[in-house]
Amino acid sequence: MNVKYGNLRAEMSRANIGNYKMAELIGITPQCFYKKLNGGGIWNLKEMAKIQKILQEATKLKLPLDYLFEGDINGD
Repeated sequence: MNVKYGNLRAEMSRANIGNYKMAELIGITPQCFYKKLNGGGIWNLKEMAKIQKILQEATKLKLPLDYLFEGDINGD
């Protein structure tokens, strides 16, 4: 089984931030977040940057967008 956004999921877990909380923090509904996390929607750059900032602050790690979103930045 291929898990979408494995690095993003791992870093959210490391930061102890669940799907509902992340959705709230970036300003979208939990349903929309879940859909995007499972490949059913497209992240916009503003959402991606917010997620990156939240996770970097929580983990104290440098987390590039291409790491968190596994190449989907270019539409892959």
